[in-house]
Amino acid sequence: MAEKIYLYHQLQLAAARLRSQADRLGAAAAGVSGAQAGVLLAVAAKPGASQRAVAQALGQSESGFTTMVSRLVAAELVLRTHDSVDPRAWALTLTPKGEDALVKVKEGLKELNRLIDRALSAQEKENLSKLLSRIVEAVNE
Repeated sequence: MAEKIYLYHQLQLAAARLRSQADRLGAAAAGVSGAQAGVLLAVAAKPGASQRAVAQALGQSESGFTTMVSRLVAAELVLRTHDSVDPRAWALTLTPKGEDALVKVKEGLKELNRLIDRALSAQEKENLSKLLSRIVEAVNE
């Protein structure tokens, strides 16, 4: 049992360090946090997606996500409009300023990936990706 706790602890440490690096790189590149960068990436991948769908795709609660989107709207990075099909829902798209920020965020993420590339071989990254996917699936069951 202690081994599982240790593994969880290692995953938490890795996640915290990666999040911290992503925040640092995102702030330096585009003035956004790592979490906000994730929103920009998700909205760019599905322009016009509902706020709820983007929150779900990122594994976040809609209530907390609303606050983050409000900050991105205030920063003029994201446009929030009523959905054309369901006027109760919000559709999200990037503004031109958001698109510029996304280009900078992607450059910052390349640096983060280079750090990971230096730490792990191609085979180790492939194995880790598969293992993490299995953990996510197990936790979602």
